[in-house]
Amino acid sequence: MKTKKTWKTLGILSIVFAGIGIILSLFGSIGMYTGILALLLGLGSLFMASKQEGKYTLAIIGIVIAGCATFNGYRAAQAWSKAATEFENSINNLDLENEIKNLQ
Repeated sequence: MKTKKTWKTLGILSIVFAGIGIILSLFGSIGMYTGILALLLGLGSLFMASKQEGKYTLAIIGIVIAGCATFNGYRAAQAWSKAATEFENSINNLDLENEIKNLQ
């Protein structure tokens, strides 16, 4: 009799997407969303493993790495947003007319 061990597949996919999320989290929110996807896959794997009496190792590894990717992506998104706001404020506060007069 062949048993279905789909929780292993979901656990591996969770680890793969979490790794991609860690890398993409350097660029902001795209890593956060990839981490959330990996987190959902890991939770699904954990739920299926508990129903089919499987091992939780892959699911837990995927959940932990996905949590790190999600958190790091959120922090990076906040940092990029803050930097963009500060850059916009500095551009708006420039007094170019006085700068040009001072150069002449």
